[in-house]
Amino acid sequence: MGVRFAVGCVAVLASVSAAWAGPLTLDPEMKAMYTWRVVVQVKPHPTLGAAVRAQLMKDLRAALNPVYGTDLGTVEVIDLDAVPKGNWEPLWTKFAAVGWPALEMDEFRKLTGVKTHFLTVGYENKIKKYVLESKQHDGCCGLASPQVRTQTLPDLDKIDRGAALLVGNDFGPVGTVEPLPETKTTCLLKIRGGELPGMDKMVKPGDVFAMSVVNERVRTVPKVDGKGKDETVTERVAQPQSYTLLRVLDLVQPGIAKCEILSRFDNPLVDRRGLIGYRARKLATRDDRLTIRIVDKDNKPPAASTPLEVWATDNGFRDTPTPSDTLSAQKDRFVSGRNLRGLACVNVKLGSGVRTRYVLPVLDGATPQTLTFVFDETAVRAANFENECERVMNRAIDARLAQDELFVNLKGLIEKAQNKVAFDRATKGVETAKATDAELSKQVERLRADTQAADGRAKRLLDAADQWLANLKGRVPELERRIDDLKVSLEKANNPAEFEKTFRLKELTRQIDYHVDRGEVPEALDLHDKLYAETKDEEVKTRKQKLEAEWRAKTPEQEKARAFLSDEWPKLENLEGIKGGVPQLKAAVDTLTANQDRLGLKLAIARMQGGYARLNELLNTLDPEGLVQDKVIVADIKSLFDTIRKIDEAAQAEVKKLEGKK
Repeated sequence: MGVRFAVGCVAVLASVSAAWAGPLTLDPEMKAMYTWRVVVQVKPHPTLGAAVRAQLMKDLRAALNPVYGTDLGTVEVIDLDAVPKGNWEPLWTKFAAVGWPALEMDEFRKLTGVKTHFLTVGYENKIKKYVLESKQHDGCCGLASPQVRTQTLPDLDKIDRGAALLVGNDFGPVGTVEPLPETKTTCLLKIRGGELPGMDKMVKPGDVFAMSVVNERVRTVPKVDGKGKDETVTERVAQPQSYTLLRVLDLVQPGIAKCEILSRFDNPLVDRRGLIGYRARKLATRDDRLTIRIVDKDNKPPAASTPLEVWATDNGFRDTPTPSDTLSAQKDRFVSGRNLRGLACVNVKLGSGVRTRYVLPVLDGATPQTLTFVFDETAVRAANFENECERVMNRAIDARLAQDELFVNLKGLIEKAQNKVAFDRATKGVETAKATDAELSKQVERLRADTQAADGRAKRLLDAADQWLANLKGRVPELERRIDDLKVSLEKANNPAEFEKTFRLKELTRQIDYHVDRGEVPEALDLHDKLYAETKDEEVKTRKQKLEAEWRAKTPEQEKARAFLSDEWPKLENLEGIKGGVPQLKAAVDTLTANQDRLGLKLAIARMQGGYARLNELLNTLDPEGLVQDKVIVADIKSLFDTIRKIDEAAQAEVKKLEGKK
């Protein structure tokens, strides 16, 4: 399932299942050549001297260049120990310090366009064999190979061929994903260098690609030694799209493949703030058995008595497994009973609890891939219940937001005098709102009867669902009034001009009420002018003057608070910006409260809804079960949701108090 988080009664969520909206600006680079650096680290041993190292470099170049160099790009074979450390790339330095984990670090997610393959060569005295290990960091898509490849060789004279095969099989062409708006299950993949000679042999049906999400970020580079000015740099950074793989279905034309999308997320190709595209890298998968190791958050396997059910297919998720789908438990591992074609759609279920989905490449049947899963039955049941509460709340939110969109569409149709279309849509909208309210209210009532709904997040989610349903129901009478007006307008077609004018005037009045309810007073004042121009009604002037008087700021601080809400808060889009703006948001609400500014507080409430939406967009780019950094950011976002919710609730309470005095 995609990541969704909401808390409080007015959190506006962007649906994870929303269709991709584009546009994406990432260049597929179909004529670009590859730069492939093979960085070799030879571990000290009497048989691995300078002459052996030099010959190994020469043999690797000779083996790799004819296949991957010349037409497709440049192959550079580098003896790490022969390069002065002062000339090392940052990635080389980190690799020398920490080893293979360096290739997964977030600091190397920036797109460089360079594929860097590390190869280590050493001799293991215990087994009396030479050991070769390799793994690639791909700067074209920000992804590292999913595992360290290992090979043992008994003889020194076989190292050159073994190294070439080990590295060459993991080259991995890179592609740029082009979503297909009409479907969430397939996409196009434009191969980098796809128009170069020889690339047509590199991608074929059945090939599996791992995917990354590419965002554009702006950061400030501090001035050196306090001299000069700080420099603003725009970078393209990739984040792995966890448990999402592409499988090539067909080559629709040279360099362009049509792929099926297999993912744990309902829609992994959602449009996100800062997104410029998706990249994917071919994996060296094979048809083999799948071996997985399941652990808890502390990296401990389940007890033997834990009723885990694990099953997998290579053609999508199956809700109920067949006997051939089930993975058998073998000590601390689960092994498939049959070979899987390149990838596996894995389901893990604990007893009657929640089912978790994973998509994994099939690499080497003997080497286990590790999955993290929650084993505590109580925790699983609680999470399952919360997920059900969240689904109900999200449906209520989606219905309410769809209702807002309907009002906007009706306004446009009425302005174009398309009243018959507007009448039909408004009628359908009332029917849908009433049916949704009835259905979801029953579900909320059923969930509240469970003891798990007494407090905590489940209660907050259900409270939020109730609030959204109340808002949904509360706007139905307004829709019904519009239906009545539209009906009259349609029936009085013998004098259409007069009735269209009357209807437009009613629409202007409704729009004024809408903006006032959101604290958007300048917009409401402008509409008063339009209404007066149409009617010459002095009462319109009087209402405008009354609204202007209430809107007039009492203090400069009050004016400044409103300006922050109108101009500055909506422009805070990244996490650090929103986090830095929250104290100002609270100060603005405190100032408006002190000045008994009812309209300003309504503005604050409306603007906070936009803040919830922007945080949720950021949340949808993260995987809370993935990188440690993602987990930290997810925790920060949840904390911000809670802080803004408290400010929101205080503002709403003050508005109710002030309106009670009127």
